[in-house]
Amino acid sequence: MRINKHPLSHTILVFSLLSSISLLLLSICAKTSNIYYLLPDLLGWATLLEGLIAILGISLTDSPATVPIVSAFCLRAALALINAYVTPLPYSQADAAAFETVGWVWSQNGLVESLANFKTGSDLYPWLISIVYVLTNRSPLMIQGINVLFGSLIVWNVYRISKLLWNTRIAVRASWFIALFPSLALYSAVTLREVAIVYPLTLALVYLVLWHQTKKTRYLALSLVSLGISISFHTGILAGLLILVGLFLGRFLYHLVRKKGSNFVNYTGSLLLISTFFGLIILSGWGLEKIGGSIENISLEKVATAQQVRARDRAAYLENLSISNPADLVWQTPLRLMYFLYTPFIWMIRTGADVGAQFDVVLYLGITISLYRSRRYILSNPAAFAIFLLLLALIIVFALSTSNYGTALRHRAKFAPIAMSLTVIAPWERKLTQIKR
Repeated sequence: MRINKHPLSHTILVFSLLSSISLLLLSICAKTSNIYYLLPDLLGWATLLEGLIAILGISLTDSPATVPIVSAFCLRAALALINAYVTPLPYSQADAAAFETVGWVWSQNGLVESLANFKTGSDLYPWLISIVYVLTNRSPLMIQGINVLFGSLIVWNVYRISKLLWNTRIAVRASWFIALFPSLALYSAVTLREVAIVYPLTLALVYLVLWHQTKKTRYLALSLVSLGISISFHTGILAGLLILVGLFLGRFLYHLVRKKGSNFVNYTGSLLLISTFFGLIILSGWGLEKIGGSIENISLEKVATAQQVRARDRAAYLENLSISNPADLVWQTPLRLMYFLYTPFIWMIRTGADVGAQFDVVLYLGITISLYRSRRYILSNPAAFAIFLLLLALIIVFALSTSNYGTALRHRAKFAPIAMSLTVIAPWERKLTQIKR
């Protein structure tokens, strides 16, 4: 993808960096001054302002993306401010409040103690909050502001992936869709780790597409590092790495049989790099907390237990289904995929929140139709096909471990940006879109 160079955008980014450093120094000095009580609000508003400046600078490097990405930031920032000053947003309590509180508690004993609390998995997000709080001061709005920034950068990644795969017009449409996607905007405005999972995941796909187009090893290495960061926040993302191992192994064997020199060399080196990275993840237990730190703990019994534990409360579904053998896994997977992506069904509606969730269901139906209608483009593009396989694997893993549509709403939002990056044809379009490279 060719990016236009804009001196203005570079100036804005430099200004954002310098002002961020100034803000950090100001907050450190203010800890011992008589304006200490103003710090939480000051840090929150300043973070949002810095984020807006950074987003503006980044988006101006490719001007068609500027309006949707800045709009994405403004929507998420507005939600964060509503949560801070008007009324708590959905999902802003429970886990979100717990993450922020744990981060604050860990920060109380200083930087050394905070660093000692490092571990991957669900504790990584509050650990990062604690580091921020050690350096500055407690400010939930500041943490929300950081989420707002990276939630907006997810939209930027969707634009980049879609433009690399297809063209600018499709990329702008995809970025608008993700910018205004309600659940994504919500999760970017509260202190949940969704953004920390999805941003590096989408960044990994940007580099994966760049590798397919250039075959430069550094892009594949950057893709793996980004994927490793996403795995560090949630074990389920490991499925994406497994797919890459299998995909590159298949392509390696194909080119070995066909005896195609340059491609064979490319895939040999790439397979070695991916296999080494995967081996390091497995040996170190990096991000594998949900399965007890070792891939050896994965079993049908563990999956069945996870399903039963999560089939609770009013929003539970498929409570009486459990996996006891491989055959159950085969026939239950399509059913669980349907429930994961499209619940609550109409007959499940009991409250106003369920009615609102129907809008979310309609959006996923639209994405599904678009993907189906885009299938020949996806199948004919090696990079798009690789992303599709990764997307499918991730959805299956999360669907198999989810038995509650409240949880499904949150988990499936992780994959909407990836799915939109692949859509070429919108549901309302009558004829195929011409792809111009």
